[in-house]
Amino acid sequence: AGPTGGYLWGFVLAAVVVASVRRIAVTPRFATLVDAVALLLGVAVIYLIGWAQLAAVTGMGVWPAFAAGVAPFVAIDALKAVVALGVARALGRAGVVR
Repeated sequence: AGPTGGYLWGFVLAAVVVASVRRIAVTPRFATLVDAVALLLGVAVIYLIGWAQLAAVTGMGVWPAFAAGVAPFVAIDALKAVVALGVARALGRAGVVR
């Protein structure tokens, strides 16, 4: 409920968004692209909800809240998404996950 509460709610909604996007019936040729889009949308949902709550709860303006609650984390979250995609692809090829 505090300044970071929106990020927590964002995780919940992001899980729903990512799962929904991954349910799209695609050929194996486009599976990596769909998974990448799902990850990007999930991260965007977390940022948007977290950013909005951070601005609302702290009284910061929109851009100061972005500078404090989103900008410092974009690069590391992009790296984590790339690693997660690689791990998911490797596990899929090994038959561990579908």
